[in-house]
Amino acid sequence: KGLGDKIRVDDVVPCFSYALRLVTQYEDRFVRRVSEAYHGGMVDDLGVPPDPRDIPVDRPTDFEERTVEIPVPCTERVETCPGCGGDGNLTCVHCNGWGKVDCPWCQGRGYRESTQWRTQTDAQGHTTSRSETVRESCTCFMGKVTCTSCGGNGRVTCSGCGGSGKVKTFDLLTVKFRHTRLTDVWDATDVPDPMIGKVAGDTVVDERTARIDRCPSVTAEVDKLAEALLQQSHAVAEGASVILFQHLSIGRVRVYEIAYRYFDSPVKRLWIYGDEE
Repeated sequence: KGLGDKIRVDDVVPCFSYALRLVTQYEDRFVRRVSEAYHGGMVDDLGVPPDPRDIPVDRPTDFEERTVEIPVPCTERVETCPGCGGDGNLTCVHCNGWGKVDCPWCQGRGYRESTQWRTQTDAQGHTTSRSETVRESCTCFMGKVTCTSCGGNGRVTCSGCGGSGKVKTFDLLTVKFRHTRLTDVWDATDVPDPMIGKVAGDTVVDERTARIDRCPSVTAEVDKLAEALLQQSHAVAEGASVILFQHLSIGRVRVYEIAYRYFDSPVKRLWIYGDEE
């Protein structure tokens, strides 16, 4: 408390730190074979399928996260359902095709047991109580009830083909828009880097373009960090990802290092950084 009245300032050294931020918007595309129930109708199986990269998709807004699925034209085929072999029905897994399952009330025993207390008087006139297991028949038929999954038929409609025995397969294109944020700090002081990274500072670089291959020069140290961030973002796009646009910002943060003494203490240091407060 009252630090300013109790210290003697030896020196104030101004310097700069730099906070780097790189945001990259990616587009990922991949194709997988899917199927759906076929109950008749047109089949798009003529012509040459387009390249997945040539299928148009609405571009995202800045750094939007979105996933779009599009059937690839000319890839539809009608096939026998592999799940049921074209039968349209499957054996019910709950009753194994019997149409009956164990009664949930008696667990398949055909009877239910309960404990009842009986009161009796012995020869000396003393009243005592004892428990007795009472068995009664269950309302089911010999421990079995109709399977509710198949209605007692032992067969259920195949979910893969909806009972038709046929499925339509086709290529499904999935387009995923995503973005990443990479940050770094160049700081020659002992102020923790995360603290420097939280303040805006004076903007010295503000690049927005489809792909940033090189940023304007700031200092040798900062240029090296910026190049590393760009290389890291570009490495991700070497696979199925494509860079749509990038935003690189570099903020210069003012830092003042104060050397001071508290009464007769050895030299101590504190730092004032940023303009937010």
